[in-house]
Amino acid sequence: MAIADDIEALIACRPGLTEAEIATALFGDAASPQRISNACRSLLKSHRMERRGRGGRNDPFRYFAKGTLSASSLQVMRS
Repeated sequence: MAIADDIEALIACRPGLTEAEIATALFGDAASPQRISNACRSLLKSHRMERRGRGGRNDPFRYFAKGTLSASSLQVMRS
């Protein structure tokens, strides 16, 4: 399950990426959105990462390492 491991390592360093951003970061122009989507779902199911957002164009799903706070969460906590 090398792709899932690569995704997990990527979002640990760069939290908050969308599936499209993950695909581009891992595969460049030869990105495979379906492979990324399937791997992300697998990681979510096994509780190895978290997903935030509604999944639409204006609020795409963003992926985070398990237990990672997003920048917007940090702003709310500081208020």
